[in-house]
Amino acid sequence: MRRAARRQRGVTLVELVLVIVIGGVVLASIAGALAWAAARSGNDWPLKQASVVAESLMGEIALRPVTGCDADGPAPSGSTVCVIADAGGPETGESRYSSSSPFDHPNDYHGFSMSGIRALDGTAIAGLEDYGATVTVQPQALDGVPVDRGLWVTVTATGPNGSQIRLQAFQARVGP
Repeated sequence: MRRAARRQRGVTLVELVLVIVIGGVVLASIAGALAWAAARSGNDWPLKQASVVAESLMGEIALRPVTGCDADGPAPSGSTVCVIADAGGPETGESRYSSSSPFDHPNDYHGFSMSGIRALDGTAIAGLEDYGATVTVQPQALDGVPVDRGLWVTVTATGPNGSQIRLQAFQARVGP
């Protein structure tokens, strides 16, 4: 009587080496993909920061009243004619950084620029020394709003690597 051949259990050396090689290839692929994603995620940081700078400045401008009259002058009394009409650019003595005579109209920001981002009190904001921003404000007609009642505001922020982001907004005047 012959004995039945016993079946061996376990893995052969060839099978073990094959599993190790395939596992190494998979892990190397995953590590490479993670390294690629990590490298790319840091490259757009200056653009993201420039975007925040532009949004902040655009929000500041949007808080200013859009009127045809200069906010420093007396309000029109009994008519719609301004005592002092608002002009493009800041009036004499106005500054973004002034507490006594700050910008009080979106037009005041026309031609404004800063190299190194500063708070409203004029202090430099740490970490934003290599950023800049410029503003233009132009009369603009849009969707039935005549040119003398509309403003097109453009804020351009620049990052340290030369990346730029431009935000634009339309503001319409409803009062005198």
